[in-house]
Amino acid sequence: MFSRVFGLHPMLVLKEWHQHQLKILLYSLLMSGLYIVGPFLAAALNTRVGMPWQVDLAGLVSTTLDYGSSILFLGWFIAFVWGVLLSDEKKNGTLDFLLTTPVTRRQVVKTKYIMGMALLILNLLVVAFYLAGIVMFISTSYTLVDVGVWFIQTAAVLAAVFGIAFAASTVAGNAISSGILAAGIIFGSGPVLLGIHDLLYGLGLLRFGDGLGLMLYRMAEASGVLGSAIFGGPPAALPSLSASFGLLLLCIGLYYLSVWLFERNPLERNGGILVFGDTRRVIQVIVTVAIALWTAWARAGSVAPVYFLLLVIVISLAAYYLIGLLFGAMRSLE
Repeated sequence: MFSRVFGLHPMLVLKEWHQHQLKILLYSLLMSGLYIVGPFLAAALNTRVGMPWQVDLAGLVSTTLDYGSSILFLGWFIAFVWGVLLSDEKKNGTLDFLLTTPVTRRQVVKTKYIMGMALLILNLLVVAFYLAGIVMFISTSYTLVDVGVWFIQTAAVLAAVFGIAFAASTVAGNAISSGILAAGIIFGSGPVLLGIHDLLYGLGLLRFGDGLGLMLYRMAEASGVLGSAIFGGPPAALPSLSASFGLLLLCIGLYYLSVWLFERNPLERNGGILVFGDTRRVIQVIVTVAIALWTAWARAGSVAPVYFLLLVIVISLAAYYLIGLLFGAMRSLE
């Protein structure tokens, strides 16, 4: 039924279930099961130390909708880990064997993406129905609309984290490098956008209050939500409804990007750090760009545009060649 609804290959759906059923059950237990039975377990433990039996379900709703809860913390990690499982299969060789069977790469990546996303959304939906039941039958200051808004906002964050981690796994050759790359994108995209803003400002191409500057700031804030959401906090830590729909559109784009990248993966490089390009040169360029943007952030507005540009270029070139010399020294020692 599931495979027919989403147009998935039945063999691939069964393969994913048999290979990851213990992980699926464990993640479901942690994400939704523990959330539902947690208050009852806490009440039972309290009775063991002489405290009265008390299950504060109204407080659970308030904690979840107003202050964040374990569902977002655990869901974030589950979305992240589940997203990098594709690169883990690259290393252990199961993916190479799978592609020798009569299935296409597009079918493989589509099945993994949709089943991973379904795991997150269905567990979150269970929690949302649980909260909705509490709101309907227990006197609280919240409505079903509040629960629905929370569901959309939280689902958007978890789906975006999964989509980014999954896309990173199509570029990385193993789970470790995939996790590092995904974490770099999630936590580093905000500072990069701010660095671009400061670079343009330092060059005199941008002024505070310009439309482009405001757009860069809003994009940086939206990307910062993906990282800060793991720590919970008030509803401000979750994206607005408009930003949530933007994140859902991002997930669709990441799906097509993942398919495009996976169809071009050279299988002989599975297990390495990256499956595309010269790994050392890529690292060299990324570190150089990061240093350039940090310099722009540190010196923007403090010197004239010409000297600012010269400073950024000199420091960037120095970093690029120093990193190149470091890699050369490491290569000579191998």
